[in-house]
Formats: sequence, structure tokens, C-alpha cells
Amino acid sequence: MARAQTIWGYMFNHGLNGDVIRATGVGSRDSTTQCPVGESRAAIACLQPDRRVSVEVLPQ
Repeated sequence: MARAQTIWGYMFNHGLNGDVIRATGVGSRDSTTQCPVGESRAAIACLQPDRRVSVEVLPQ
């Protein structure tokens, strides 16, 4: 969610109306990887492809 908020903030700060932007994190609900449990370097590297954000711009 923090990544989605950062993307939303970037777009807002660069002139897009914040009311029409929806950014949500999708990695935790739509995982593409099978990684070991824990916070080892290998697990963190394995989870990298799941760090995704979905951005939707709504019509005004």
C-alpha cells in the first residue's frame, strides 16, 4: 500500500487531479511468485516481481 500511495503522490504532485487517481497495491493479493518464508535476502529478492501497483485514472 505504501508503494501505491507513493505513486499516487507523485502523479498528484505532477499536476493530476487527486480525485481521479486510484492507485492500489496488487502484489499481496495477486502473487506471481512462490518464495521462501522469512526476510532473508533470498526471500526479499524473490518477492521483487510482486511489488506491483495498479493505477486507474477515472473520467472527470
